[in-house]
Amino acid sequence: MSGAELTGWLVLSLLLFLTAAFSGYYLRRTRQLSHALTELHQLNQQVEHDALQFYRHAWAILHQVGVYTIAAKIKWFGEEKTIQFGELPTQKSVLLYQQIDHGEMALDIVLQVSRRAARAGTLANLVLETFFAILERDLMLKEHQVSATQKRLERYQLFVQHEIKNIAQFIDLLNAQVVKIERDEDKIRLADRLKKTLPVMAERAQKTIQSMKNPTFNPQARQHFALEALVQQVIQMYGLNCKLLGQALIQTDRELFLEVLKNVLGNFRDHQSESDLTIFIKDNPRPNQVEIQIHSRKVPGVSLQPERMFEPFWTTSHSGLGLGLFLARELLKKIDGEIQFQQTTQHFGFIIRLPKTVD
Repeated sequence: MSGAELTGWLVLSLLLFLTAAFSGYYLRRTRQLSHALTELHQLNQQVEHDALQFYRHAWAILHQVGVYTIAAKIKWFGEEKTIQFGELPTQKSVLLYQQIDHGEMALDIVLQVSRRAARAGTLANLVLETFFAILERDLMLKEHQVSATQKRLERYQLFVQHEIKNIAQFIDLLNAQVVKIERDEDKIRLADRLKKTLPVMAERAQKTIQSMKNPTFNPQARQHFALEALVQQVIQMYGLNCKLLGQALIQTDRELFLEVLKNVLGNFRDHQSESDLTIFIKDNPRPNQVEIQIHSRKVPGVSLQPERMFEPFWTTSHSGLGLGLFLARELLKKIDGEIQFQQTTQHFGFIIRLPKTVD
C-alpha cells in the first residue's frame, strides 16, 4: 500500500471515528434532553401543580440542560420574595427574561444559559419553553381556584352558620334551665360554674351569627371602641398565652375587625399553640393610624414560607382550610387597612395597620 493510500485510509478512519463519536454524543444529549422534558412533567405532578414548589425543584433539571443561574422576583398575594439558584458562569452565557403574571401572582424570571440553550429550535431551548409553559399553566390553575373561592366560601359559610346557630340555641336552652334549678345542691354545684359563663357564650354566639348573616362592610356600622379590649376578647376566646401592651381608640366596623383578629390570632392557635405571643398596640397620631404588632418565637424545625402566608387554600395544618390569613387581608381592605408578615432570626409575626379614630 502506497503512502498516499495509507494516508487516505487514516483520514477516512478518522472521519468515521469522529462521525461515530459525534453521533454517540448527539444521541446521549438527545436522550438527556428528552429525559429532562419527562422529568419536568413528572415533577409538576409530584408537587400537585404547585407553581412555587415546581420552580424550586426544577432547578436541578434545568442545570443539566445548560442553565447556569436562575432568579425569580416573586409577587405572591401581597408578599414579595426573590428566589435564586446557581452561580455565575465561567464561560460565555446569554441572558433570558420571562414574565408570568396572573391575578395576584407574578414571577419575573431571569436566567443565564448556554448559547445552545438560548438558541431557538434546539432541544435545550424546548426544555426551557416547557418549564415556562408549566409555570404559566400552574398559575392559571391557581387563579381559577382563587376565583372560585367566593363560591366555596358561601357554601362553607352556610354550613358554619347552621352549626353556630345550633350551638347558640343549645346555650340559650341550657341557660334557661340553669335559672330554673330547684334543688339547693344543684344550684350550688351548677349555678356558680355556669351562670357566669353561659350568658357570655350566648351573647358571643348571637353576635357571631349576626356577623355571618351580614359579613359585608357597612360604613354606617362604624363605632368607637377600645382596641385593646377587643384584642383581649379574642385572646381569651382562643386561650392564648399572650402579653398585651399599649392601647388605642379606633372608629370602624367592630364586628368586621373582630373577624380579622379571630382569623389572625386563630392562625397562631392552630400553628404555634406552645409559643408565647406579644401584641403591641401603637397609636400613631400624625398619620392617623393604629399599628398592631403581633410577634411569636420561632419553633425549632418549623420552616416558614413568607411568600405563601396569604395564599388561599395553602396551609401546613391538617385541619385548616388555608383561608384565615387570606380572609383577614381581604376584610382589612374594606376598612382601608393592611397586614404584612415580618420575621427575624428568632421571631416572626404580623403587623396590622388601619385608620384610627375619625372626627
